[in-house]
Amino acid sequence: MEDFKKKIENIAASAISEQEKLAEYIEAMAYLKPIDNAEALVLACSYGIASAQKVGRPEMEAQFYMTRAKVTIMGKSIFAVREMKDITMAPRWFQFALESEKKRYEDLDAQYKKVLEDVQSDLNKGFEAINKNRIEGAVAFCLKTVGEIYGQHYLQLKLYLFDSDTPLHAKLANLYISRWFGIDDYLFLTKAGRNQLKQAKKDCLGSLYQAKKIFEKSPHYDYLADALLALASEHSSFYNPIRARFYMLRAERLIKKHHIVGLEDNLRLIKNRRTN
Repeated sequence: MEDFKKKIENIAASAISEQEKLAEYIEAMAYLKPIDNAEALVLACSYGIASAQKVGRPEMEAQFYMTRAKVTIMGKSIFAVREMKDITMAPRWFQFALESEKKRYEDLDAQYKKVLEDVQSDLNKGFEAINKNRIEGAVAFCLKTVGEIYGQHYLQLKLYLFDSDTPLHAKLANLYISRWFGIDDYLFLTKAGRNQLKQAKKDCLGSLYQAKKIFEKSPHYDYLADALLALASEHSSFYNPIRARFYMLRAERLIKKHHIVGLEDNLRLIKNRRTN
């Protein structure tokens, strides 16, 4: 990752034009995976935002803001939530045994909430920027990314809010049939928690459907296939296997018909999720 960060810093320090820098940042980011290269991607997005502002490209600025938000929420926050649950869901746990354990939990909680604040800030700035120049392709990209952000938020929030009083409830909630019918939410979530999850799911799917609708009018079938795969992935996360399969098959047909490359790994991952 340090090599990628150095490459991005070299682009920023180079004498090429800001427009050329934008192209270089985008190309460099294409080879980086969010979880493995979060710092490098955030750095590239930050430089990209600055360059886009300098050349008056608000639609590009918006896409960098949305991408930075996506990378941010896919990074440290999920590890923070998992560690918090490792502490409070240990066998026979009922309170913090050590002051240091309590302090660690509070630090992780603050870290998670700070990530959510940063993500929301980038989303707000991204929407503000895209509204200055609503190029359809850029709008669709932003909506797709927002959908993926809320999908990730849904998964993290569900774990964060998990609070089961009895081992039996936890066991029942973990059954596939319970998750499929949404029964698990009633076993370990408060009404307020369920409403939060419901809103995150609504924001996720609403954004993705809007993106799909725009891409369907475009001749760029790779973007449409990518949006369909995102819908398949999120429906799988929401335990809706019928819709997940529907969008996966639509994407697969597009990929084969138009000989689209670059989406094979995403398609394979979704297929694997369905069989596990």
